[in-house]
Amino acid sequence: MSMLKYFFECGCDAGLFEGLTISKEKELCDKYMGKYPVIFVSLKEVAGGSYDDAKAILCQIIGKEASRFQFLLESERISETERLQYSKMIELNEKSVFAMADELLMDSLLTLSQLLRKHYKQKVIVLIDEYDVPLDKAFQSGYYDTMTNLIRTQLGMAELAIPNKEIRWIFVEQIQEWFKEESRKDVGRLEDFCRAFQTNDVSAIEEGFTAYLKKTISVRDTGVRKEMKENFYHGILLGLFGNMDDWIVMSNAKSGEGCMAAMQQIRDRHYEETLVRDGMKTIYRYGIACYKKCCRVVSG
Repeated sequence: MSMLKYFFECGCDAGLFEGLTISKEKELCDKYMGKYPVIFVSLKEVAGGSYDDAKAILCQIIGKEASRFQFLLESERISETERLQYSKMIELNEKSVFAMADELLMDSLLTLSQLLRKHYKQKVIVLIDEYDVPLDKAFQSGYYDTMTNLIRTQLGMAELAIPNKEIRWIFVEQIQEWFKEESRKDVGRLEDFCRAFQTNDVSAIEEGFTAYLKKTISVRDTGVRKEMKENFYHGILLGLFGNMDDWIVMSNAKSGEGCMAAMQQIRDRHYEETLVRDGMKTIYRYGIACYKKCCRVVSG
């Protein structure tokens, strides 16, 4: 994400991109490299134990980013009222920390982007990284709804859009190329994960599935009603198993409480009888329980 900031931001150092694929697109680089004001915030550290703590951390992050643009205080393209509004964003209290009022914090990204757009007479690119971290921590600490409202307001008020087809190419084509490369890397790992079921390698199943969950899902995927959570994890497993061309994959028609309970349910309800009637010779029994981004697996 920071690389995007360095590419688009006014005053970009072109030397950072020498030798990279993007540098070969000379016309595009000449036209867009270093031509945009960029706001970049990472929410990785917004992990307070309470809503007030998290809000205070967010205030510091946005205040610090806003402080990069202190030339706005001297800009002739914004009004005195707007300069005063900006000064409130970067104002420090007696403890030398940023102390934005709640109302200002709520629309701080919108305000900052509007001021930069007026100063530069150019659309502003807003990059937000690790936006799921504060939601994950809020979910664990009991203030999820309040934090969701704050983050949603922050994201919703800013005009987050790819301004034209050339920049869309950078985001889409280059990122898609990266994704394809990562997908090729994942093929071997995915096959190893699926084959672990055939070799009864419980530790490899746990390790592979947990790694996949940590890499792909967020707290919003599992922050739903209990019955929906189980369907969500079922869907992930079905998708992973669907990669195996020589497998027949059918949806789980039953639910359970924990991996040990699932194993007992398999035995009590004789699920294997249907498989035997269908001609299956080798049958493996697994109980898989998931909690957020972790899983536990037993076999028997």
